[in-house]
Amino acid sequence: MAGMRYPGSALLVFRLLGRRGVGRRLELWERDPAAHADLAGHFRPWPEVAVHLGDGYEGVASLEGPSLVLVDPPGVDAAERRRIVALLGLLCSKGVPFICWTARLSGASGEAEDSRRMHEAACALGCRAVRVSWPRRGGRTIGCQLTVPPGVHGATAETVGQVCRVMGWTVEEP
Repeated sequence: MAGMRYPGSALLVFRLLGRRGVGRRLELWERDPAAHADLAGHFRPWPEVAVHLGDGYEGVASLEGPSLVLVDPPGVDAAERRRIVALLGLLCSKGVPFICWTARLSGASGEAEDSRRMHEAACALGCRAVRVSWPRRGGRTIGCQLTVPPGVHGATAETVGQVCRVMGWTVEEP
């Protein structure tokens, strides 16, 4: 899956955990049936990965004691942003570490505005954001913002740094 080499990618997290020898069990949700079939097909060889067709916000909220939640929203409009912020608030209240990524494209003012609004909402919850970027063909820069809750900044920053070095990405504090 060529499209799974970005910071919100479950495949990257899965592979990184495997390299570190960490026990891993992933619960993934996808709303789009075609994307779900693609994702389920990709992870079929690994019984420790369950791919659900459905709403990830509801699925994550129903989990008992996840050790990390990776939020990879399909898009960030006003309604989606409210759902993300509500989920992040729930995870913070339960003390569950998470990483939430929102795309940032150079020259895409709507996405830059969405990223800024997500950052402000996350800061209001006591979270911190780390921006990650990488060059694309044609000289454009693409990137994302990773939001992490209070209390996991150090470990998360270390892991994000490792992933970024492997992928050749640049990390910056907003």
